Amino acid sequence: VDLKESTAYPTTDYAYAYKVLRAEFDGMRPNVGFSTRENRVQGKNLYTNWTDTDLLRQVSVARTLDASNPIANGLVNKLVSFILQTGGVYKAIPKSKSIKPPPGYLSAGQEVIDAWLEDNQWAFEEEEHVRTGIVDGELLVHKARDDDDGEATCRRIEPEQIVQPPGKTILQGWRLGVQHRLDDVRKVLAYNVNWQLGVPQNPDVMGVITDARSIIHYKRNVVGSVARGVSDF
Repeated sequence: VDLKESTAYPTTDYAYAYKVLRAEFDGMRPNVGFSTRENRVQGKNLYTNWTDTDLLRQVSVARTLDASNPIANGLVNKLVSFILQTGGVYKAIPKSKSIKPPPGYLSAGQEVIDAWLEDNQWAFEEEEHVRTGIVDGELLVHKARDDDDGEATCRRIEPEQIVQPPGKTILQGWRLGVQHRLDDVRKVLAYNVNWQLGVPQNPDVMGVITDARSIIHYKRNVVGSVARGVSDF
């Protein structure tokens, strides 16, 4: 079928398909109206985060409001306090209620947990994580091991560090820096992370494809099939 571009609103399935595919590869939002069935297909969210520019714009506006508007800042503070209350409680408990652990087993485990919470300043991290989710619309945390002592670490990734890898498209399951299985959009396979964003002569400026199993991704104001979150603002 010879699909030719038309400036008119698409009236046939072929013309509509052409518009959507052209937009996919040109990185532009297609002119298909507000009520199409394809608004959330393959990880997209047509009118909030179709492109990297959409994501950067909403995060920039939300952060500006949180930093400079007393009303917005106060609302976020109240919401963070309401969600966290006094903070999380982390206790070592038996995996099975029917099997009693050896003496001192739980207390030793609790010492490890308490030491990790203190070393990672988790009380402050918790508040930051909740605030980030509200303002940025998503929270990304990388689970790894410290290079020096091998201790488990959890480090937040800024949304702008997740970038679309060059040459990758939805044909490989990539959308907005997140790769999912083509037959299961909720099964995330990888993230493309610019680990040294802002560093002069960054050797990995195009990002590093990172296994999704090492990243916790919490998204707000979207369904699970959408690739990226949307700010509360």
